[in-house]
Amino acid sequence: MKRNCESDFKAHQSFLSNYNDGFIIILYNKRKNQGVNMAEYGLVFAGGGAKGAYQIGAYKAIKELGLLDKIGPVAGNSIGGINLALYASLDPDEAEKLWTGFHGKDFLAFDDNGFDITKQGDGIFSRDALLKILDNNIDYSKITNGAYSYYITVCENDSSGKAMAHYIKLNGMDTEKIRSYLMATSAIPVVYDNVIIDGHMYYDGGTVDNTPIKALEGEDVKKIIVLSCNHGRSMDADKDAYPGKEIINIIPSADLDLDAIEGTVDFNKDNATYRLKLGYLDAKAILTAYLSGTKVPDLSGNATIALQSLKMVKLENKAKDTMDNLSSMLGKYGIDM
Repeated sequence: MKRNCESDFKAHQSFLSNYNDGFIIILYNKRKNQGVNMAEYGLVFAGGGAKGAYQIGAYKAIKELGLLDKIGPVAGNSIGGINLALYASLDPDEAEKLWTGFHGKDFLAFDDNGFDITKQGDGIFSRDALLKILDNNIDYSKITNGAYSYYITVCENDSSGKAMAHYIKLNGMDTEKIRSYLMATSAIPVVYDNVIIDGHMYYDGGTVDNTPIKALEGEDVKKIIVLSCNHGRSMDADKDAYPGKEIINIIPSADLDLDAIEGTVDFNKDNATYRLKLGYLDAKAILTAYLSGTKVPDLSGNATIALQSLKMVKLENKAKDTMDNLSSMLGKYGIDM
């Protein structure tokens, strides 16, 4: 019987192709499960208090540009540490909804234990609101079992009283330990109590290193995206500080302070809308330019667009409040709207 050599060759070629594809997939999964780095980028969330809403807008842009699957190790400090935990647990839309639901009074509620200026590490305000937010929104197991490293920065004083920064890897820790470190990284001195962990008194890492790129220095990624909250930071900041690493700075194109209130403590949910929008617009423009190898465009118009979003939100909220008040008044007379 005469065989069709061409048909046999094509069948053999198809088998090899499928076999190789399957082998590559198996090898990829095996390497990933063994913790072999497959990521292209690292990500850094800098500190900045309430201005951290900007980073969540940037997170949304990162996802839209298809970069999430290319990001591996992450580092965060202070509010950036909290955003790191949100990044690990929530998608951008969920994180945005959370940020626009914050109330400033919750973060600046006085500590029931009072404030003793003579007591080292004592703070004025309570952490109860933050604890509630963490416990209701963070999936600690995603940090514990993360395929890539999660770092937060904390400070403690040495024997001479000098502040030292520590870069803490959260992977492998239990829920309570991760929770404690998230509280510690965001413990602004005097504002909030220091946090004692394993006999060490820790507080906000931003005292020494507010933008913890250093935490990723030993990680096997060549590119690091830095989400800053500091309008004054240069786009070229740290470009030459880490040999072998390419630093991609996402910097606010306008001041994040609003309403004459220092943005760090301005947890106004309406103002968060402005910061979210600006973060989204800036990050999308900067990263699009980076990916296409073109010059970053003029970003000065982004603040105007973000402020328009803020005005719309305020108008919508005002209209809602008016309708709610009217409904309440009519309800007293048995009239339903």
